Order: sequence, then structure tokens, then C-alpha cells
Amino acid sequence: MSYEIIYRQVRKLTPPTARELLEINVYEGQRKLRQNNLSSIETLMKRGEFTTGKIGIAILRHKKNYRLLMNGQHISTLVSNLNITVDVMWEEALCKNDVDVAHYFASFDTLGARNSSNILGAIKVALDLDWPNRILSLVAGATMMADNGRAGMKTPYYLQNLLVKNQSFGNHLLTILRGDANGVCEKRLKFLLRKPIAFAILTTYKIDEGDSLKFWSVVRDGIELKKDDPRKKLRDYLLQTTFCFTHGASSSRKVSTYHELISKCITAWNAYRKGDRTDLKYYRDKPIPRAI
Repeated sequence: MSYEIIYRQVRKLTPPTARELLEINVYEGQRKLRQNNLSSIETLMKRGEFTTGKIGIAILRHKKNYRLLMNGQHISTLVSNLNITVDVMWEEALCKNDVDVAHYFASFDTLGARNSSNILGAIKVALDLDWPNRILSLVAGATMMADNGRAGMKTPYYLQNLLVKNQSFGNHLLTILRGDANGVCEKRLKFLLRKPIAFAILTTYKIDEGDSLKFWSVVRDGIELKKDDPRKKLRDYLLQTTFCFTHGASSSRKVSTYHELISKCITAWNAYRKGDRTDLKYYRDKPIPRAI
């Protein structure tokens, strides 16, 4: 743990103090207020059944001890609005840099665990990344798969180190998925906004960055391609296929596994690199082809 807890004690949270906390609730990675949370906590408070909540404040040593509210915005909002006083566990942490702040923010799970988007958002702020959130998620998922064979959630420290090591790939992926001025979330690019595709792009990027950019840009745009071009074969396949009903294609389309999607991407890439044709033949019981 790089941040240091310097204060922790049960205290009374009064309306004036709650309003002071809301004034420092300006962290860029902070979650939005959720009405369901507010309603649930308000019901408990009105019944007298609310137990100790938790307030978390980051003290930024690198910014003249500037204070930020990390946890407790829902409780503070209700204490202020309802004009009541409640008991809270008040905690303060000394942070020496923005990465410490992100790790401290990610440590809270009171009234709803920080999910991967919350944690990635905090790390994005700490590392000053200008990627869209979808790119951030794809980079994290693809590099986790490359690192340990799965895209499951890891600790904030692990994710931070992974993103630091793969910033160049993130910029590469952004260049491919930026498309036109409408950005990476435009409808025509949804067939590429999937973790197994990002993993395949990462694989080709590690082989040859320049060729990877040429290959995937053509797969993206599909302009002036001959029908036997491996990039057209792959583009047509990806447009008609998804790996679950909610990612990149409708439920009326063919559903494939990660293994099949990645295998066909690499098969097309290898054919492109060798100047060959391919029918994207897939073998379920064989390993993913080695990229060349």
C-alpha cells in the first residue's frame, strides 16, 4: 500500500460538516450520485436504522495537502438535505501522488463495490490518459489476456502497472479504432470494439506495428478490397459474428467463442503477411495459430 492512513475514528457527521465535504467532492474519477443508493440510505436514516457509514478523504501531499472526498458523497448529501446528524467512520489518507489517490479511491466498497470501470477511470486520471473509456477497457482486457490468459478483474496496482507498460499499444489501438471524427463509439465500428479483437490487434502489434496498422485499418474501412483478400474475408466474418448477444452484433448473428474469433483473426493476418488466400478455416480442437 503506497498511501498512508493517518486518521481513523468514529465521529458525528453534522449538516455543516457534510456540506464542507461536498465542497471537496471534486475528484475527476468520482462516481456519479446514484438515486437508488440515495433512496436506500434515506429510508434507513428515517427509520433510525442507519449504522456507521464511512467517510474517506485523501490528503494530497504533492499538492500542498489539498483534500479530496473519496468516499461518502451519498451519506454527506443526505445528511445535508435531511438536516440530520449520523455516526460515521472518518478516515484520512496521506497520498504522495495521483496514483496513490487512485489506489485509495479503489479501496472503498461501502454501499456498492468499485467495479472495473470505476477503478480504471481512477487510474486513467492518475496516469493522465486521454483515451476514451471504451479504449481503456479494451486495452486492459487485451493486455490481461496476454499477461495471464484471462481478462478477469485484478488489483488496482496490477492494472496500473499493466496500463503503464502498454500505453504505446493503447495509442495504437486508438488510432485504429478512432475511425472518423465521430470517434470510437460510432455504430460502424462496433464489430471491432470487442476484447478478443483487441487481443488479436495486440498480437499483431507485437509482431509488426506498421503492418498491424495497415491490416486493421483496412479491416475497419473495407474499401476497395478484392473478394479473396484475407482482410475482406475477416471483415465480412466479424460483421456477421459476435462472442455473445450483447457485444458487437445482434442475437440473430452467429455466436462464436473467444478462441474462434482470435483464431480467425490470426489466420487472416498470417495469410495477409504471406500474400496468400484463406477461407478462415477454424479448428476447434487446435491452439490459436501462431502469428507471423
